[in-house]
Amino acid sequence: MKRIVGLVIIACALLQAEALVEPQLAEQMNAASGSERIPVLIVLKTQAALDGREPGSAVIERLKHSAAETQSALLSDLRALDASEIEPLWIVNAVSCHLTRAGILRLAERPDVWFIQRARISVDDPFGIETRSATADRLLGKGWQITKVGADSVWNLLGVRGDSVVIGFIDTGINYNHVDLASHLWTDPNYPHHGWNFEQNSDDPIDIQGHGTFMAGLVASDGTAGETCGIAPRAQIMACRVRTTVDTIAENTLFAAVQFCLAPPLSPAHGADMILMPLSWMYAWNPRRALWRQTLDNVAAAGLLMLCPGRGSSTPPDDIAAPADCPSPWLHPANQPGGLSGALCVSGVDADDNRAPFSPFGPVTWQSIAPFNDYPYNPGVGLIKPDVSAPSVNLNSLSYTSDTGYVNGWSGTSLATSIAAGVMALMHAKAGSGVLSPAQSDSLLELTAKPLGTPPKNNTYGTGRVSAYQAVLATPSSGIRESRSANCGLRSADLRCAPNPAVALTIISYGLPQNTAVELGLYDLDGRLVRILASGIQSPGRHEYTLERDGLPSGVYFCTLQSAGQFATARLVVD
Repeated sequence: MKRIVGLVIIACALLQAEALVEPQLAEQMNAASGSERIPVLIVLKTQAALDGREPGSAVIERLKHSAAETQSALLSDLRALDASEIEPLWIVNAVSCHLTRAGILRLAERPDVWFIQRARISVDDPFGIETRSATADRLLGKGWQITKVGADSVWNLLGVRGDSVVIGFIDTGINYNHVDLASHLWTDPNYPHHGWNFEQNSDDPIDIQGHGTFMAGLVASDGTAGETCGIAPRAQIMACRVRTTVDTIAENTLFAAVQFCLAPPLSPAHGADMILMPLSWMYAWNPRRALWRQTLDNVAAAGLLMLCPGRGSSTPPDDIAAPADCPSPWLHPANQPGGLSGALCVSGVDADDNRAPFSPFGPVTWQSIAPFNDYPYNPGVGLIKPDVSAPSVNLNSLSYTSDTGYVNGWSGTSLATSIAAGVMALMHAKAGSGVLSPAQSDSLLELTAKPLGTPPKNNTYGTGRVSAYQAVLATPSSGIRESRSANCGLRSADLRCAPNPAVALTIISYGLPQNTAVELGLYDLDGRLVRILASGIQSPGRHEYTLERDGLPSGVYFCTLQSAGQFATARLVVD
């Protein structure tokens, strides 16, 4: 009888509360004893006002200042209520803590509190990994994803491997001792193990689960132990280990990890260039979706883009998991008008560019999610998702239990997301640190993808499967590569194709200032070599090569002149 009376009292108090209280939290409060402290996240109504015109460092300072100013009274109340493990957040205006049910009811009366939720996300499986025999992988070849997206052509033809790009990586940690990663991890004297462990609040983000190391390998494995798996083998991984098990994700650790990627507390100017979080989950309560969209709005305002897997387990418009269901920072013209955010949603394809069976279908809708209320669906077409696709079936990558080992036969959209992140790292390496905005990164990746499904963008593949060669080729250079090319004279090579478009033949011409060993090659849209047109030591002056059609299919090609690792490229259309 006493328990029933207690439940009635809690229910009545919640009905009269100023703030929203998550229904699942209310159930947990009903089951808890009076002295039990429950992990909660308290979200304030006031969120920082950002105009999108400030530099990233100024945005971060504004977020921190706004949070500190508006959380002061709440933090005083929490201390008075004997809350434990109090953690103020600034990427969204919220505070994580452990609090009794009486304390939760007290805070729900505060007019400045938007809602109170559990600090953990219930999830059957945050990873979405399938494993199978590696036989098919061996038939395709180890690291087949590298040639599929044309990353090897980016390395060999464009000389870009991801140097100096820092990827904020939020997962189960990494095996930072693996020889394929050890030489190019994010390094900072204040963080001796290349990141932070938010699960145990320590400086050691070593992976004890395996998912993180596998995904990091797909981004940046350099093949030191024998198998190159990574798309950007010189990119730097900033390891953020969060609490992720088969039953729950500790959401406060995710928010803290995002903050770390933007501005590590001990080295706030040494943040990441982009964020990869190959994790996903479904929400049953709308305010939680709104909180992640607010988070990704702030991430994009600070100048970063977050790549997330488009894993689903329902039907449209509820099939895309959070936070990949948030809008991207660039609105594709095929979409209906709506707000922007900071999430790039990636889906999976197999080696033949067919949709992977575990991949979700869009669209998504935000029409009932306050305060956004956009992208209506039925009536309305919703927000087209995913944004792009990438290889995701039967891949190999790094082992977390061996410093020289590999694991084969994994599949899932988190793999596709990691590969897309590697492609984006190559783009950032060419452009230079801090040059590409989130919208530029997004648009370049989407518009250079190999079209799949109904053009120009659809709810199965997005715009298509990512093409590293095309994306990097389309990325504006910071000028560093131009000065390097000038050292061997290719900056002034003036590579031309005429006529262009070509029907029967075209004349490819270029100039050399000195005796130079060169190779002139013709490559397709995926960066694959079609023909070697000329090779050897050539004298100073203008040179011409006549390219005859000779069975060459219609399409877009690239003539690439290379010498001593430097390149000049010209686009050629064959009608």
